[in-house]
Amino acid sequence: MAPEDCVADGRLLDESGLFDAESYRAAAGIDGGINPTQHYLSEGWRAGLDPGPNFEGQFLYPYYRSIGFLDPPALTYITLRAAGWPVYATRAEAEPMAAVIRASDLFDAATYKARLHLPADLDPALHYVLVGERLGHPPSDRFDPSYYAERYPDIAAAGMYCLGHYISNGQLEGRRPVSVASQLAFLL
Repeated sequence: MAPEDCVADGRLLDESGLFDAESYRAAAGIDGGINPTQHYLSEGWRAGLDPGPNFEGQFLYPYYRSIGFLDPPALTYITLRAAGWPVYATRAEAEPMAAVIRASDLFDAATYKARLHLPADLDPALHYVLVGERLGHPPSDRFDPSYYAERYPDIAAAGMYCLGHYISNGQLEGRRPVSVASQLAFLL
């Protein structure tokens, strides 16, 4: 990484609210002469260290890596958050939405996992929640998140999960989970 990129990334991380210098220093075993943010960016994240106690990079990184994000997980998280993605810093934060998705008959875990060639150690519902929906990966043939976000811009603008909204409200409101054209193609 170029030195100017490392400085800029360090500033971004410092301003994010994710980095807790004191807890990171303690976890990394580094003294006051070492910049903790730069340490995290250059080697700490690869060693399994997190920028603070309320962020689980080791949990998030495999999901981010599965879609090509190879930077330190805290930087990816900050980038996705800035892009308006719903983000979760820990498994405990993501799990309630994943449980809703997992329990829905609109989520076909086996097909989703096979379609995306996900490694066996990645939970398909968590993948969908963390990165899949925002990339437009459908949870099944019966729900299209890209269509739903385009047809209902109020949901997209609110930064809500399309499938989560459809399960909790959209179906009762009479919103369509897929386009009429795709429904016809499915019938033919």
